[in-house]
Amino acid sequence: MPLPKPREDEEKNEFVSRCMSELKEEYPDKAQRAAVCYAQWRRKDDVKSWYEIRNATAEEAEILIYDEIGDFGVTAQDFVKELAGLRVKTITLRVNSPGGDVFDGISIYNALKRHPASVHAVVDGLAASSASFITQAGDTVLMAAGSTMMIHEPHGMTMGDAEDHAKMAETLDKMGDTIASFYAGRAGGDEPLWRSRMRVESWYRAQEAVDIGLADGLVGGAENRVGIFNLAKFKNVPDWVPQAIAPPIEEPKPEPPTEPSPIVEALREGVREVVRDPGESARKAASALSALREGVEEVVKN
Repeated sequence: MPLPKPREDEEKNEFVSRCMSELKEEYPDKAQRAAVCYAQWRRKDDVKSWYEIRNATAEEAEILIYDEIGDFGVTAQDFVKELAGLRVKTITLRVNSPGGDVFDGISIYNALKRHPASVHAVVDGLAASSASFITQAGDTVLMAAGSTMMIHEPHGMTMGDAEDHAKMAETLDKMGDTIASFYAGRAGGDEPLWRSRMRVESWYRAQEAVDIGLADGLVGGAENRVGIFNLAKFKNVPDWVPQAIAPPIEEPKPEPPTEPSPIVEALREGVREVVRDPGESARKAASALSALREGVEEVVKN
């Protein structure tokens, strides 16, 4: 049967519930059914996504994370649910991403670690920030020619009083230890060592990532490599990392002064006349009104 499509008046949860019901016989496995339904929702109006699952067979599938994680209104929850529906033995994870929300990144990392398939990560272009530790979920990690990996401390924003900011600082510190443990789990060393590297925002060329232990080897140039990102939010982007530069914001230019119209100038002069001599202005106005009346009466007679 054809896959259900979202209706114009359906919200996401309504569509997924209906889709799950309609595909119950065709997809008995609930997780797989959910993955299909969420994938259908993401295709609504050809919505762009930062990830794509393709070439899925009974044996293997390819996952591309090729943009900022969590962008376009597509969440890590969508990724995790679709991943759970893959019944394959091997997953090739291809990455070219500047990262994204750290909580999303940890969710994706854990989902990949939980999946029964063998996961082979390939950094096609850039694996920065949360994208760098997501790759550590792979059973193997390879760096394509010309690729880059970057690690740094987790960032966060807080609205509130001093206590709120203190809690966020504590959360970020614990999260930093967790991320450092991902790197240490592959490359060796302890968490304090990796935290020190994260604090200085460390950028690694392909061979450097292999040498330090964050990747297992090199692979030829990536067929799928796309995207150059705006990396202005990072502090120490090396000159050798290509990036998109946001165009400068131009200050609005003041409009040139315009010449006042004769009517406006006449009105101004009339106001000035009244201010100078209210009595004389009133007499002139009465005389002008009388002449106007006479003119109108003459027109009516003729």
